[in-house]
Amino acid sequence: SLTLEELNYGHTVLKGLGLQDAKLIIGVNAGAGKRWSLKWLSEEKTATLCDTLVRELGATVLLLGGVDEKDRNLKIQSLCKEHVHFIEPVTSLRTFSGVLNACDLIVASDSLALHLGLALEKKIVAFFGPTSPYEIELFGLGEKVFKLSECLCCYRKDVFPHSCIDLLQSEDLFSAVQSVLEQHNEIKKVKL
Repeated sequence: SLTLEELNYGHTVLKGLGLQDAKLIIGVNAGAGKRWSLKWLSEEKTATLCDTLVRELGATVLLLGGVDEKDRNLKIQSLCKEHVHFIEPVTSLRTFSGVLNACDLIVASDSLALHLGLALEKKIVAFFGPTSPYEIELFGLGEKVFKLSECLCCYRKDVFPHSCIDLLQSEDLFSAVQSVLEQHNEIKKVKL
């Protein structure tokens, strides 16, 4: 149970960035901490996704992640052609939940952001690589994105010549975002 102050923390962050009137806020958490590097969507694909969300949907995009992902998220921001907002990582789970609560939709790897987003009943696009998409229930809040391959569900943490996460494209995630928003009557279909 989060306090009202914790739930509203993200709105305070948005206000500090001058984003309190943003219409569609999408949080992108494309990492999964140092322990699960094979869950990461590449920096280039993440930047492309962020650019597409801004350009095609007019979304305000927040780059989210933990302390271990700060440098990675700053690099992603620098690769973006559109303006995306880097959100300084916080160490409190409750405060991070407040940031997620400010989002209309969350795009996340199988990570803490996914699970907290589900607990907050946020619209979700979850992508999977080395962990099982079949073990996660989205409760009608979103879509799972993964590619069938020999390494799907391998549960390896690193040191693998390739990962099924590499098969995912930013277009796969953008299509899932469109679909989730359509299901919740947020947008009309936009074609790439």
